[in-house]
Amino acid sequence: MRDRWITSTLQMYEGDPRSAHTYVGADGETVTLSRAQLLAAVRDSAGRLVATGLRPGDRVALVAADPGPFVRAFLGAVWAGLVPVPVPPPPPLARQDAWSDALAEALRAADPAALVAPGATLPLLSGIRARPLSRTESNSPASSYPRPNPGPVPDSSLDRYSGRCPAFPNAYSYEFLDAAGAVEPMESAPFRSDRTVYLQFSSGSMGRPRAVAATAGAVTANAHAIMRHGTAWPSTPTAITR
Repeated sequence: MRDRWITSTLQMYEGDPRSAHTYVGADGETVTLSRAQLLAAVRDSAGRLVATGLRPGDRVALVAADPGPFVRAFLGAVWAGLVPVPVPPPPPLARQDAWSDALAEALRAADPAALVAPGATLPLLSGIRARPLSRTESNSPASSYPRPNPGPVPDSSLDRYSGRCPAFPNAYSYEFLDAAGAVEPMESAPFRSDRTVYLQFSSGSMGRPRAVAATAGAVTANAHAIMRHGTAWPSTPTAITR
């Protein structure tokens, strides 16, 4: 499955002008990135995340707001061997307290080493207390993940905190990462079928949301099955699940 892996596909985008990612940004404008542009953006995001001191296997929470910065950061984290943890953005109007409580619960379960959010969202995090759990305090899947041995943090152009969020000194804005200085290109993390690629939280409809680990092998097999069989609709309506 190595040749079907996400980063293997992205590497095939080198110099390809065909469109790869079209989205509506936070300003309401439609943006289209070519395959070559997406590859370059993913490499940049990977390098800038690593420049903050993150190491392969570290989890990084990503507030899933504007799809442009989010997709670049998500794929950049996968490229660098990090474990992205998508978390929901704040609601546009009410229920800020409910969102804060849900986010605090997600951060306690995922125990990320860093958090990336839109700059406008960072001040909203100041009231959240998400004390990282020890490995003996939780039975969530995230509690059993191996963590790399801590090492020295390299000199970096990302050595200052962007935003005002005392509760999260290791929080960064998407804008800050995008505006940071150039970083050296890095090779993509090698494919391992048992590697945790990302954490996805359940909906919470049956209780508290739970962190579910998605491995590289499972993600690749699922994507391949969708591309090969997902559009093959049966000719009879009896096959539709009732």
